[in-house]
Amino acid sequence: MSDTTVPSRRARVEALFEAALDRPEPERAAFVAAEAGDDAPLAAEVSALLAAHARAGVLDVPVAPPRREVPPPVALGPYRVVAELGRGGMAMVYVGERDDGQFRQRVAIKLLRAGLGHPALVARFEVERQILAALAHPGIARLFDGGVAPDGRPFLVMELVDGVPIDEHCDRREAGIEERLRLFVAVARAVHHAHRRLVVHRDLKPTNILVTPQGEVKLLDFGIAKLLDPAAAPGAPVTESGLRPMTPEYAAPEQLTGEPITTACDVYQLGVVLYELLTGRRPIRRDGRSPQAWERAVLTEEPPAPSAIIGAPPPPVGRDGHAPEEPAVVARRRGLTPGALARRLAGDLDRIALMALRKEPERRYASAEQFAEDVERHLAGLPVLAQGDGGGYRARKFLQRHWRGFTAAAVACAALAGGTLVATWQARVASRERDRAEALARRAEAARRESDEVAGFLVGLFEADGPDQGTGAGTGDSVTARELLARGLARVSRLEGEPRVQARLLGAVARVYERLGLFDRALDLAQQALARSRAAGGDGLEVATRLEDVARMYRQLGQLDSAEHYYRSALAHARESGGDTSATVAVLLGDLGRLSVARGGLARAESLYRASVDRHRALRAPDSVRLALAYEGLGAVLRRRGRFLEAEANFSLALALRRAAQGPAHPDVATPLLQLARVRHYDLGRPAEGERLAEEALAIQRAALGPTHWHLAPALAEIGQARLDQGDTSGAEARFTEALALRRGAFGPLHPSVAESKDHLAQLWHAMGRLREADTLYASALRDWRTLLGDRHPTVAGTAMGLASVRWDRGLRASADSLVHEALAIREATYGRDHPLVADCLARLARQRVALRDFAAAEPLLIEALAIRRRAYGDGHGMVIATARDLVALYEAAGRPEAAAPYRELAAR
Repeated sequence: MSDTTVPSRRARVEALFEAALDRPEPERAAFVAAEAGDDAPLAAEVSALLAAHARAGVLDVPVAPPRREVPPPVALGPYRVVAELGRGGMAMVYVGERDDGQFRQRVAIKLLRAGLGHPALVARFEVERQILAALAHPGIARLFDGGVAPDGRPFLVMELVDGVPIDEHCDRREAGIEERLRLFVAVARAVHHAHRRLVVHRDLKPTNILVTPQGEVKLLDFGIAKLLDPAAAPGAPVTESGLRPMTPEYAAPEQLTGEPITTACDVYQLGVVLYELLTGRRPIRRDGRSPQAWERAVLTEEPPAPSAIIGAPPPPVGRDGHAPEEPAVVARRRGLTPGALARRLAGDLDRIALMALRKEPERRYASAEQFAEDVERHLAGLPVLAQGDGGGYRARKFLQRHWRGFTAAAVACAALAGGTLVATWQARVASRERDRAEALARRAEAARRESDEVAGFLVGLFEADGPDQGTGAGTGDSVTARELLARGLARVSRLEGEPRVQARLLGAVARVYERLGLFDRALDLAQQALARSRAAGGDGLEVATRLEDVARMYRQLGQLDSAEHYYRSALAHARESGGDTSATVAVLLGDLGRLSVARGGLARAESLYRASVDRHRALRAPDSVRLALAYEGLGAVLRRRGRFLEAEANFSLALALRRAAQGPAHPDVATPLLQLARVRHYDLGRPAEGERLAEEALAIQRAALGPTHWHLAPALAEIGQARLDQGDTSGAEARFTEALALRRGAFGPLHPSVAESKDHLAQLWHAMGRLREADTLYASALRDWRTLLGDRHPTVAGTAMGLASVRWDRGLRASADSLVHEALAIREATYGRDHPLVADCLARLARQRVALRDFAAAEPLLIEALAIRRRAYGDGHGMVIATARDLVALYEAAGRPEAAAPYRELAAR
């Protein structure tokens, strides 16, 4: 598109028409006359369109003669009409309630307006239904049903969304920039889902993007959406010469000029939405301009950077009657001062927003998904894809506009050629300084690694398992290890004049207490180590290490908010000291990824782990073991998201790296082997192959550590589970029992790993029908977890769920219900309502209600569980499909098979 493109006559008509529609109907004629000025044909054409709109509300088909608005129907199919929700030119929208005696459900019903029976309109309505039926995404309002009213008008039955526009939601909550960005990512991913199904929305704006009280994004109104593949909707009406539907303030340049509509149109509109969320203003405002001048601005003016908008005084109230807010108000609604908000937006966010708003569609983000990923990269602290317009591009645009002036300027520039030599010399000096800084950073990183190696030696000493050192596995003598720890702490206390050494030793001892499962004591020592390090004026990387230890202890204790605070503080210190490319930054990004997994933020966790992998790979001498850890974490997230083949590939990469760096017989090679075993066993349905990989891991560990080391327990547990799933209960019991014995021998009767093994064995006994034994062992594990971690730790919830299942099967239904409700309360308090583990509790409660034939109580629980799981995993995940099948079974058992229609396709996958 040329910068000098003049809006077409049609575009001018459309823009004035849309602007007039925004005015109250009595004011429209005067508004059009004032805006058109001396252009009488323009005013006449727009007035004719407004008259046609008033008669029928549609723009590109013949309209019916005027007729009186009919009263709303009493019922539509099995739904009773409760109230009018809204109206548009083409349809009325009502609140409906299912009224067939089967179950209660409030819905939104969209009904074609009376008198609009033209076949093209009916066909367009049916296209909208087809579009909605193809869009199964938690971020898009769902289509439940459809039908024909008694008078022949088609109607759609959709999800009734209890929410407010996204900008209003954010302003009410005074949401910070990070929260706004995360909501925006959810919107962009919903749009990308539509694009993958060849649907362009064409009308993205805050009023079509609602946020529920639970913080869920819902994309609405596909009434003017466009199918990119016309064959997907045979019989759909084609607009040849009519108006192009749009909302002018959010329309892309190509919509104004009538160019072909592609997904880039939605990317531009997403850019306008993001700009408004960040700044409270739109990138190109009307501000008193005539429609022609405003369109010219959209087509030719570059929008100001978001950070520049915050510092500028608000423009006057424009002809659209919209008064922009003062910068102080905008900033306050984002939890910042104007100066702080401008600084927060400067840089990445400026570039991201402006890239989406580029005039040329091909220069925007290639997809809504790429747009979302760039925002996530910014949130993760990664370099973003968006860049400012390069010098070459700006030069070409300048030459196009000012080629005569350039000819004269070129002569003058020749006289300044000598300045280039000076600039070159300065660049060389800067390069030498940069190299020197990088060398210092490498030396600092090497010193930190040396410190870690010393601490690792101390940890190894305290964990020694040889009989000659008094801590032989199997002796049950955990007191000796604690005596060693006491000696170490006594030695630390005698080093008052050396706080840096104290900090390192305290950190080492804290990690040993962590290994022993004594997290409270470990946290106390880690905090002491942090205080010593700060008092000694430790460098950024050393303080970051201490902060990381504290964060990890908080994570182990389930205090996730505190853990995130310390992880982010550690990341800030690491960046200040070593820049954004140090190994410590790479490790901490992985730590934050693991924390996001605990919070249920799998998309964010994936982004963080990918950032960690990228950082490790970019190092001049990457640490293969740390890179392997990052691949393992990424694989675990992908597995949780149902992308099993990608997970398998990452675990295979980790395995290859460990074998190359540590040798094929190193015990740590067992870690990716076990991860591969689990994905092939549980996710790819190959338990025999999983067992083989776990046996290989077990053999490596036995050869390296001996036959009685507690590190063998995870491999034993995996083999036991694989044998159980292949019907070998006796083989499974032998492995689970051996794992429990090894852990008890190493740690005594009270330890997290011992409680974990109790859980495994209790699960087996439950499957074998040994209910009393399973009950006793689960109850013992539950007591252990409460003692070790307190009553509100999420691990307590997992064991409570296992015990509830056993007690339900024993007929102890009140106890089972109580345990599930306890688990639900713990998980909701820890993770929030929208977490897959919360969905597990809801689904369990629902199954118990179904068993009692209390279908009315079970239905909303299963619907909520399905929604949570779809948001977390996507529609292809086994848990999502299983929940859909549970819903179908519920409706069939309740004698309401028609209610299962929205879920049958998903359940049949």
